[in-house]
Amino acid sequence: MRRGRAKHSGNLSLLITNKSSAGMLRPYLKCTSLQREPLYAPRHSTQYPKSQIDMSRLLYEKSVAYKGHLIIPFVFGIVDGQQIYSYHLLSELGSKGKFQKAQNPAGIYSSSINTIIDVAKEHLDEYSDVVYPLEIFKSRYTYRDNLIMIYGMSTRFFYDHYPPEELRNIAAPKLFKSEIDCMNWVKQGLDRAANGQEVQ
Repeated sequence: MRRGRAKHSGNLSLLITNKSSAGMLRPYLKCTSLQREPLYAPRHSTQYPKSQIDMSRLLYEKSVAYKGHLIIPFVFGIVDGQQIYSYHLLSELGSKGKFQKAQNPAGIYSSSINTIIDVAKEHLDEYSDVVYPLEIFKSRYTYRDNLIMIYGMSTRFFYDHYPPEELRNIAAPKLFKSEIDCMNWVKQGLDRAANGQEVQ
């Protein structure tokens, strides 16, 4: 990637690309107070060599609940040896939500996880369709890079289970008497799967 001069605006130093080759990201200048790292917008029909991308898993441990959504960052690609982050969303409204399983509706990318989270928050501030958030993403856990979210009350609990590499709910249709019982059952199943044993 050829780089142009950095333009300075106050305390910000923004990188501008004069000419981008195929397979690279074009820096996108967005004037917001949250911008601390270069933000990027992809060129149309951009292709990335597999050797340049680490798409091994979603970064559930860095996820943030906000405005009725769960923001889940992941590595979108690599530019000049630097990881570029994007994000997915889960909605409290499930399949009825406008952004359920959406990938980066803001269309902005960053070399910083914190910045991409802020980008997602800013977009949800303006476009979230969840009017009354229920904060259902509070009871969430990561185990062996899997995302486990537990719901319920009293003696009836159930869960959602998303594997490391895709936003696909693979939870079993099972009820539990407590949140701890639910989490222990899921952990045991993941341990058996990791050891090559049959999952019950």
